[in-house]
Amino acid sequence: MNISNQPTEAFGATRDFISSLSESWLPIRQSDIDRNNLESHHYNPLRSITIKETDHSRILGELLKPDGSHGKGTLFLDSFLKRIGITPVDGKWIVTVESDRIDILLRRESPPSVVIIENKSCKASDQPGQLYRYWFRQIFMRYPSLRYDEEGIWERFRIIYLPPSGYTRPAESSLLRPGDKIYAKCDYHQLPQTILDCRSFAADVADWLNELVATESDCSHRLRTFLNLYAQIWRL
Repeated sequence: MNISNQPTEAFGATRDFISSLSESWLPIRQSDIDRNNLESHHYNPLRSITIKETDHSRILGELLKPDGSHGKGTLFLDSFLKRIGITPVDGKWIVTVESDRIDILLRRESPPSVVIIENKSCKASDQPGQLYRYWFRQIFMRYPSLRYDEEGIWERFRIIYLPPSGYTRPAESSLLRPGDKIYAKCDYHQLPQTILDCRSFAADVADWLNELVATESDCSHRLRTFLNLYAQIWRL
């Protein structure tokens, strides 16, 4: 074999491979351009707007509220609770947004249930003891006798950590007991791990909304359009 020809042969093979990819890609690209001309599926005005973390909390919270302006009652709340595995989903749920520093809080008296949603859509830093404080005030203080190793605890109590993508865990310092006197008598040095649920907007919120658009005939065209646009901003 003539060794001196090997670089030339390799270059030729690479060039042919790139050329074949280009030939295959061009029709796909043109088809996408033609489709966009008809449907404008690349157009999403939400991508041109800076949406703050508090705005994302309000958007998500408004959908989850049974008396939300969407006019669909518990449609969004029920489907969300089923998706994250809260059971049963019925009962009188109270949904609050941006209250007591908690982004979104879902609470039900009977059966006792609490879901805390920590929105990290804009990748804000975790504060020391942040999730521990939320758990302490909204779950531990209300239900001090809960056993976190008990079967079924996951189905009624949850802290959802919600970054934009992936399944990033919160900083360990956020889970540790703060040094303030109010927490000193609590036997838990760390947030009980059995109720920590790491999800994401891209993998969970977007999929949830897309599924609703595809399966719920009760959604109006206006509502479907917004849900589609909002879900798409997480698919970058």
